[in-house]
Amino acid sequence: MPEVIINENGREMTVFYPKSEDKGEEEALREYAIEKTREDLRKQPTKPPPTKSKEEIGSALKEFVQWRNERKEREQNHQNTRKYY
Repeated sequence: MPEVIINENGREMTVFYPKSEDKGEEEALREYAIEKTREDLRKQPTKPPPTKSKEEIGSALKEFVQWRNERKEREQNHQNTRKYY
């Protein structure tokens, strides 16, 4: 299946269209697929620019995972020290 990459409105999409024996029909299918995809991409709102950098997001995620692991360890230690009489 042939494909075309469409860039529109700050977005990129790969379009696949069916192959045909008739060149005129294949060109019509190609043009329809491209125009339909461009129309769909125009309807979508533009992506807002990221508010935080990848480094900031990565460090926040790392801190969260570390906090979660420490919390699990504290809960396990607390459960091991409980004594029921």
